[in-house]
Amino acid sequence: MSARLTSFSLLGLLLAVWVGRAEPPSAPDPADAFFATPVHRFDLELEPAAWDALRREPRARVRARVTVDGVSLPDVAVRIKGSAGSRRSIDDRPALTLDFNRHVPGREHAGLVKLHLNNSVQDRSRMNEWLGSLVFRRAGIPTARVTHALVRLNRQDLGVYVVKEGYDRRFVRRHFGDPRGNLYDGGFLRDIDQDLDRDAGPDPWDPADIRRLRDACAVEDDGERLEALGRVLDIDHFLTFAALEVMLEHWDGYCLHSNNYRLYHDPGTGRFRFVPHGMDQLLGRASMPVNPGFRGRVAQALFAVPGQRDRLRERMTELLGRVFDPGVLSSDLDRAWAGVRPALAGRPRQEVWDIEEEVAYLRDGIAARAADLRRQLGVTP
Repeated sequence: MSARLTSFSLLGLLLAVWVGRAEPPSAPDPADAFFATPVHRFDLELEPAAWDALRREPRARVRARVTVDGVSLPDVAVRIKGSAGSRRSIDDRPALTLDFNRHVPGREHAGLVKLHLNNSVQDRSRMNEWLGSLVFRRAGIPTARVTHALVRLNRQDLGVYVVKEGYDRRFVRRHFGDPRGNLYDGGFLRDIDQDLDRDAGPDPWDPADIRRLRDACAVEDDGERLEALGRVLDIDHFLTFAALEVMLEHWDGYCLHSNNYRLYHDPGTGRFRFVPHGMDQLLGRASMPVNPGFRGRVAQALFAVPGQRDRLRERMTELLGRVFDPGVLSSDLDRAWAGVRPALAGRPRQEVWDIEEEVAYLRDGIAARAADLRRQLGVTP
């Protein structure tokens, strides 16, 4: 009898999968092991013609041989990345984007087809992006995974870089399930009422989704605007996103500066979700108001509705206890730095001391910000 029941149960599971009521167990993501490794080694070799092409046009894509932890990958597409604060020339210490499969279709490395090597010129600790990614992901907000690397470019030692996964179709599938929607790139200081590039999405592109979000933000009546936003924006998700940008003092993000973000339109729900980006300058003041002025168009439209700022404070209070415990975050930071520190053996002592000092400042910033949040929110520790 038990064997027959087991057979029927298995048959029922397979039938449920077939009709779409259940999904089979997902395979492990090979990129998890890559991002669990504290420090990788990247060696990039550019031919003189490719080097000159990047001198003339930094956004050009050139071919390079890239060796990652001893694995040699020819014909990797490379371009310089970064905006006003972080962009450096190819002759300096450039931030770079690597596409493994642009010239070799179907190729990947460690389950990834796209990676960003950030020079972190605005984060001497090299840990802000890692910390921000950790906090957002623990709160359920889709965020790029982060690790570190020692980088050499044409045999020139460039030092410690921050490695981020690329925003592509795989990122969308992993976080949102349905990869058929548009993933917009906010670019540099561009809001939703401006032309946005796309990192992923169907062709030909239909911009009707982003137009609906713009129209919803423009509705004059508060109540009608809230209803309109609810049809095109995952408001609960956005409350968490906005709360964490404020709590982490991500002043260069979407809500406070209309900068550094991605925006995905989920075709299954018809609603947008925001993705944080560019978190290399966090926790710098410790006293940012929990009721700030917002610059991002969506944040302005939502938090101008009576009662929504109260919901934002409530969300901050909840997140303060759930994902912003200073003791937990400080321990996480210490473990991450303990993983990076041994890989720096043999590097200039002053370089290591400088990074270590900045990590200590970041640890102090976590504690100071948590205390200030408790004060402003009236939370007893």
